[in-house]
Amino acid sequence: MILSDLGTYLHKAIPDTKLTIKKYLDVKFEYLSYCLKVKEMDDEEYSYAALQEPLYRLETGNYEYRLILRCRQQGRARFARLRSDVLVKLELLDQKHVQDIVFQLQQCYDLMKEHQYFPIEVDLSQSAFQYGEYAFQQDGVDEEEPEEVGQDLLDLARQETPSGDLLTDLTPAPAPPPLSHQDIFNSF
Repeated sequence: MILSDLGTYLHKAIPDTKLTIKKYLDVKFEYLSYCLKVKEMDDEEYSYAALQEPLYRLETGNYEYRLILRCRQQGRARFARLRSDVLVKLELLDQKHVQDIVFQLQQCYDLMKEHQYFPIEVDLSQSAFQYGEYAFQQDGVDEEEPEEVGQDLLDLARQETPSGDLLTDLTPAPAPPPLSHQDIFNSF
């Protein structure tokens, strides 16, 4: 049951969404191409107007420009329609994914509860967690160095002060009083 649901999701729902996205991208490219062509034609018209020279397509009724505008308008409508289709399909795919995961986890829980798989007892031998020496050595650092450093710190803490007291109080010294603006100004 779980594998068939997953197979349906992987082999039908996802490829269908990918196909819709591919169609959307093709229509988007077409629409943007029409927009670019209109921009080029406008720039051409402005440049001829700046030079005060006649433009052949304007003199012949500007049919090509009107055709490109109509194609751009139709491309925009297809682009908007496919964009909404893609958004809907992605939302549905996400909802189906969430619903299927919840349903599959509930089925697994019910199956495990029914057959009493838990608690699982595992007998691990002592060699199961033994690793080679090389696993813990990094950049030539031995394992013993951190222990030696830690031991040095402990020895330092156990030393006696000149008054004979042991250094067992490891609380930080009190912070110095804060400086006022006048103290800071006077230090310069």
